[in-house]
Amino acid sequence: MDNPAYTGIAVSPISPPPSYLEASACPPHPTEVPTTPPPAYTPGSYLPSYCEIVTGTTQVVSPPVVVVQPIETLEDSPTVTVCPHCHQQVTTNVTHKSGMTAWSTCLLLTLLGLFCGFCLIPFLINGCKDVHHSCPQCHHHIGIFIRT
Repeated sequence: MDNPAYTGIAVSPISPPPSYLEASACPPHPTEVPTTPPPAYTPGSYLPSYCEIVTGTTQVVSPPVVVVQPIETLEDSPTVTVCPHCHQQVTTNVTHKSGMTAWSTCLLLTLLGLFCGFCLIPFLINGCKDVHHSCPQCHHHIGIFIRT
């Protein structure tokens, strides 16, 4: 029973662990001024906080988590979706506006020799235009279905 590994063990009274505020709080007024100056800041380097300089500890801070909710895929017809502005489930209102497809088709028809207004046909066909979706409740713009 006389094992040298177990000699000299002191038993201390059991005390509760410090509270969260006691464990994580920075001392409000340090009693000692740090003897070493804080490291110089250079762009791109880590800048320690006041609490880290006074206590000599480094706190690990995780970056904020950004949650992005994807918008449902918009189609070329009215779509049932949740409006990101008023948060209501709505069937979108659609308007057709000339986009890159209509302009490129017009240019192609012009290069093929269709003058005298025939090159303007893509601007009259909704199948060549982009579809803009808006909310019928709050009238905010929700998204665009771009023709390719």
